[in-house]
Amino acid sequence: MSKDHRHRVTSRAMKPLPPDGEGPVLAWFKSSAYHAVITAAWMIPLMVVGLTAEQGGSVEWMKLWPVWAFVLLFVVAMYFGVVRSAECSAGVEWLRVGNKWVRLYELVEVTAQKRDLDYLLALKDGAGRELKVRDKDLQNDQDVWDLVYNGILHSVIAGEAESNRAARSAFDLPRQKPHWME
Repeated sequence: MSKDHRHRVTSRAMKPLPPDGEGPVLAWFKSSAYHAVITAAWMIPLMVVGLTAEQGGSVEWMKLWPVWAFVLLFVVAMYFGVVRSAECSAGVEWLRVGNKWVRLYELVEVTAQKRDLDYLLALKDGAGRELKVRDKDLQNDQDVWDLVYNGILHSVIAGEAESNRAARSAFDLPRQKPHWME
């Protein structure tokens, strides 16, 4: 495996399946366990340096087991909550995140909400299917993001999907035409 691909799973055996009745998977991204473990492991020395600095350079805090329990819990939380990306796959007309999916060219609602450094993107299609995903998870793979963004753009422009100000601003989506102008 090349150094550039250590952060993602590339095995064809791990490639996700498309939703029932939908076309093939054209692009997908799943973060590798290797990447998540290495990133989470870097948190330990960073926390040691930070806690030592907080204690004025004293290392006496290292003798206290509750501190190490906290450090371990923090690293585990980072691994599962922040470092691991959602598994995203996309076809020509659909996006799947985990076991939820939507039809991208039939979206009726596209909203975003600022979450720390990312946006949480919420998509709802005409059949009532909904999913939420961090923009970073979609943008881990340029092909996934291109397929998703094209579908969102089409739904907003041609399908008149509703979008909120955060989605329009973050993803450069056009404003819908007011109904009275039709």
